[in-house]
Amino acid sequence: MKNFILSLLIFTGLLITTQTSFAHCDTKDGPVILAAQKALSTGNVKLILIWVQPKDESVIKEAFQKTLELRKLSPAVQQAIDNYFFETLVRIHRAGEGAPYTGLTDSVKDSSSIVSQVTITILYDNVSYDTMFTPSNGFSCFITGLEKTILFDAGGEPDILLHNMKQANIDPDRIQYLVFSHIHRDHIGGLMGETVWKNMETVFLPVKLDSLGEGIQRIASLPVELFPHVFLKRVDSLPVELFPHVFLTGVMPPVPANIIHGDEQSLIIDTPQGLVLITGCAHPGIVSILKRAKEIVNKDIYLVLGGFHLLNQTDEQIKTIVDSFKSIGVRYVGPTHCTGDKAKAAFREAYGDHYVEMGAGRKITLDKDGLLLFGH
Repeated sequence: MKNFILSLLIFTGLLITTQTSFAHCDTKDGPVILAAQKALSTGNVKLILIWVQPKDESVIKEAFQKTLELRKLSPAVQQAIDNYFFETLVRIHRAGEGAPYTGLTDSVKDSSSIVSQVTITILYDNVSYDTMFTPSNGFSCFITGLEKTILFDAGGEPDILLHNMKQANIDPDRIQYLVFSHIHRDHIGGLMGETVWKNMETVFLPVKLDSLGEGIQRIASLPVELFPHVFLKRVDSLPVELFPHVFLTGVMPPVPANIIHGDEQSLIIDTPQGLVLITGCAHPGIVSILKRAKEIVNKDIYLVLGGFHLLNQTDEQIKTIVDSFKSIGVRYVGPTHCTGDKAKAAFREAYGDHYVEMGAGRKITLDKDGLLLFGH
């Protein structure tokens, strides 16, 4: 046992001095390590399984149990034992992302990376908040104030998306990241026109594909020449950190499971006020998505907006879901798109002043003082 612990000390020391990674999940204050610390303190391995592929769960469970046993035997070298486990977890997590692992890096307290103000403009929705914007079935929003600008979904029709972008004074050239929540027409069709998205850097697709050409043409029937510089990021079940404080939930299966192309990812923004969660249609179940977000970033949820997909739910089912929002601690809600009028009315009654009316043209800014709402 002493030799094994000594090996841990030597191995951990070697790994910590290797070249550091730019990925925030490699830092000691990143979400993977924070989840691992909580898992070890509570003895709950489930807290870290979301960060590894299903095929790797048995390896992590075995390493976790061994770490717990060693911690009891040798408290004097507990930090070294923990570090060895952190290395193992992050290495397997990075392999699951298809990314290289270059060791853990020290925490970096960089105030410039803190999300001090984020603005979300609803570009596409079933209803209009501002009469200058055209309503249509679908959803899209544009997010600024982060390290990169993000277009989350693209609505259903390119002419309507571009018209509403013009009304919002948003140039297509400003868009750097594109996130598709899922691949239904009313969330991807807005990019089927002839606009050249020349500054778009990365498209995050909730599927496994082999190339940009295959991904774009197969999923959205989009000519590749419209995206001259785009890198295709294939997102599977693992959470993805786009940059510090901004995450994708990873792809979650739909409920019921027979919804075609219903596998879906949602966007999490970690702000000083709490988490902002943006959903496309919530095919995996909106409450399940809330729980997933809190597993990824263990903070209170400040605002949830987007489609909740409650059109066909009964009054009792809607009440149960609203009660779940309350018990989870969601402070503000902005249900729209496929949520349904009956469900929106239930949320409006339950949340009162903390209910955010949505629609194309609505602009939401969140800063250190809370929500600022704009729109005519």
